[in-house]
Amino acid sequence: MRKIQERDCAEGQIQEQILSHNVNNITMLYQQHQLKLVNPSHALPTFHKGQRVQVILNERNTTPRSGLICEIGWHRARHKFYYHIEADGQCIVKRYYSDDLRSLD
Repeated sequence: MRKIQERDCAEGQIQEQILSHNVNNITMLYQQHQLKLVNPSHALPTFHKGQRVQVILNERNTTPRSGLICEIGWHRARHKFYYHIEADGQCIVKRYYSDDLRSLD
């Protein structure tokens, strides 16, 4: 199992945080107290913490940004991973999805 570094963008803002994952399960911090295991029928996250990315500009993303992935979460309603990026020393609160980002590594 590959351990993902833990790092909060802003205290109390992240309700679900991925701590580690492999092909059989994902371990998540849920509401900052409870761990839950998810047996994913989906792919693993496209990006990893610390990976350099750039935001793809479109109707939803109008601010040019590049930075490091600082948080990976799971969107329960959309059933997909979302990412927060750190740009200019601050973690951006906006959720980005895989199709919003391109790798710079």
